[in-house]
Amino acid sequence: MALGHHSVLRIKQKSWTAGFGKDKGKGNYVVAQKTMELEITWKDCMNPQFIPFIDSQGHQGMRILINHQTVDK
Repeated sequence: MALGHHSVLRIKQKSWTAGFGKDKGKGNYVVAQKTMELEITWKDCMNPQFIPFIDSQGHQGMRILINHQTVDK
């Protein structure tokens, strides 16, 4: 995990990435067709939530929220 980040999403396999500017390697969105592989990591101070949903077109999805948790002492 990158230093200074509490949570990270790494896209490991994809079909293509839409680039912008001179550096086409920096994409603002990714499209996968038959396969997409993602890894999400977070530090112990984070609270992950996995929320299944169905979008307006009937596609299944998974919303992932990772929030910093407050610790009451």
